[in-house]
Amino acid sequence: MIIFVFALVAIASPIVGYARRRAVRRGIDTAAVSPLKPLSAYDLIPTLVAQSIEADRPILFSTGAGALGDGSTITTLAGTGLMYYITQRVTIGATPPLFLTSDTSVIPLGYDILRRAYFSQGQRGRIGVNNVRWYPSGIVGDRSLVFAAMLTATMSSDDPAGAVFVGRFNEELALPLLDAQRRGVPSIAGSDTIIGQAVAYAMADGALIGENLYSAGGYLGEKATDRGTLGAQDALRGVVIFIIIVIAVNTASDGQLVTALFNLIGR
Repeated sequence: MIIFVFALVAIASPIVGYARRRAVRRGIDTAAVSPLKPLSAYDLIPTLVAQSIEADRPILFSTGAGALGDGSTITTLAGTGLMYYITQRVTIGATPPLFLTSDTSVIPLGYDILRRAYFSQGQRGRIGVNNVRWYPSGIVGDRSLVFAAMLTATMSSDDPAGAVFVGRFNEELALPLLDAQRRGVPSIAGSDTIIGQAVAYAMADGALIGENLYSAGGYLGEKATDRGTLGAQDALRGVVIFIIIVIAVNTASDGQLVTALFNLIGR
């Protein structure tokens, strides 16, 4: 399966890259070459960026209880990856973003992501020690009302222009999202837990559910490999759906479908 995914990305990336270069030569909008399905979370990003720059207020990011080296590693990287692409867009503003975490292993990653985003736009020395903050969760586990309370306190003290909570969250996510609603702050949220996804879907202005959580590069990146990855995801999704249908039909027919397919291939 891993080899199949890499093969899909390797095939889709040059095709997308060629189509985009051809569109540029013909003066065609590159967005029309590889159209993406609309997602409210990614559609909301220009609003967050514009408000941050115009109002001179930071965007608040957090990966919650996400850490490095455990089951939440991939989601933590997805959340900081989204932070990287959004930070690139606010570098022309005067106020850098804020990043909050409850796990000490993510602190160096937060600094690195913010600094790389500014360096990629030719900006240096804009990230200070106060832009990445660690607050203890108060408990062992990933359900911390203490950390959620610190998120709401930060929203009160720093008055962010937008809030992006993507990482390991559970029901405590409702607390900062409710505070964002009361303050009129647009919010994006996503989690790798069922409870966190339910809270994000019900309360966030833009929710990232399922594989959409890991699609920031495809929607916000400029490289052909980013769009190629999305194409590989769509193809892989189709393969998985086909396999599920075959298994379901085969189970309902007491194994006769697979037997018939093998007989057909044998002929």
